[in-house]
Amino acid sequence: MRNFKVFACIFLAMVLTLFSLTGCSGSDGGDEENEYQSYEDNISAALSGEVPATLITVSEDEGAFSLDVSIGPSGSVSNFGDYILAVRAAFEAEFPAESRGDFDVSLAIQGKTPSLIRYSSDDYSEINGSLSGSLSDNRSGQVVFTTISSLDDLAEQFPAVRAYAEDHGYEG
Repeated sequence: MRNFKVFACIFLAMVLTLFSLTGCSGSDGGDEENEYQSYEDNISAALSGEVPATLITVSEDEGAFSLDVSIGPSGSVSNFGDYILAVRAAFEAEFPAESRGDFDVSLAIQGKTPSLIRYSSDDYSEINGSLSGSLSDNRSGQVVFTTISSLDDLAEQFPAVRAYAEDHGYEG
C-alpha cells in the first residue's frame, strides 16, 4: 500500500507540474492554447477505443509539433507496442510531414513496485518514415534502454504488436 501511495504522489506531482507549466504561457497564448486543444481533441478522438490515454499534450517548437500521450493503469503492457503504432498513426494523420517533431508514449504500471515504460520517437526530421526511437523500461528496478529502429525491434519487446500491425496495414 505504501508503494501505491508513493506512486500516486509522484504521478499527482507530475500532473500538477504539467498543469502549472501550461498555465504559465501568458495572456497572448490563448489562441495557441485553443489551437493545441483542437489538436489534442482530434488525437483523442483518433485514439478512442484503441489507446486508454489519460493525458494528451501537444506542443510546438520552431514549427515542429510534438505529442506526448500518457496511458494510465488501465493500459496493458502486452499492448504497449499497439499503443505506440496507434499514437504514431494519429500523430501522422494530424500533422503534415514538414510539421512533425517527435512523439512519446508512456504507460504507468501499478503493482507491488510501480513502474513506467516510455517510448520516445526520434525527431521526424532525422528519420525516413520508419519506426525509430528509444524505449525505457524500469519494471526490473533498473532503467533499461532499448533502441527501436523497426517493427521487428518493437515486436521483440511486445510480440502482440505483429497482429496489430498486420490488422492495421502497418508498414515500416
